[in-house]
Amino acid sequence: MRCEGTAVQEKPILELVTASRNPLLLEGLRSLSALGGFRIVGEADEAREILRLVVEHQPRVLLAEDEMVVHAANLVPDCRRSCPGLKVVLLEGPVDFVYTLPPSVHPDALIRRTSSMAALARAIESLC
Repeated sequence: MRCEGTAVQEKPILELVTASRNPLLLEGLRSLSALGGFRIVGEADEAREILRLVVEHQPRVLLAEDEMVVHAANLVPDCRRSCPGLKVVLLEGPVDFVYTLPPSVHPDALIRRTSSMAALARAIESLC
């Protein structure tokens, strides 16, 4: 779990793994990351990659589209066991998978598809 800070930089850099198949969303996240405040350490475009990236990078946040985790009931608990303190932010996709999520998921934050990138950035930054 990494929230790194330096003497020059007051606010820690939040490391996160993203899980999305949406190229537009990923490009937006990369652009936000370039502005500072968080760093993307891994990008998964398939559910099976998520756990591997979380184990490898030990991020503070997993930012995933809801459809990436809805059919994998053990994925989020396995990620949390592998990376204690991991925060999970789910992005609502075009289909309301949020309402069919397994009870084991329990996201720390849910970002609606109508939210702005600024709202997403604030939600990510509030987790560290």
